[in-house]
Amino acid sequence: MIYAPNDAETPWSETNTDDAGQFVFEPDEALAGDWRVEITQDGHQDILIIPVTATGIDYVNISQGPKQDLHYAEIPPVALGIMVALGLGGLVVTLAPQAQLQKHQD
Repeated sequence: MIYAPNDAETPWSETNTDDAGQFVFEPDEALAGDWRVEITQDGHQDILIIPVTATGIDYVNISQGPKQDLHYAEIPPVALGIMVALGLGGLVVTLAPQAQLQKHQD
């Protein structure tokens, strides 16, 4: 998604990359400022900040925003805690009988 400098909440454009992972970005030069481009795939996100002036894109000052791993960002902390507890409980249930069997064989 692409966000114009004058509206950080509403996407100015939504697009997809081609098979090579590329897309075309042609900003409205009348909207000078920092444009935000968010590229999301398979739970990961990259953010680019692209400065645009009245003469076009300022390629020298393009910067990368913070990277985010969206797999866990969408899970509420309570649910994540429950998932961890269930995973550990499953591990104990799986390993405990094997430990008992090993103890009896020795």
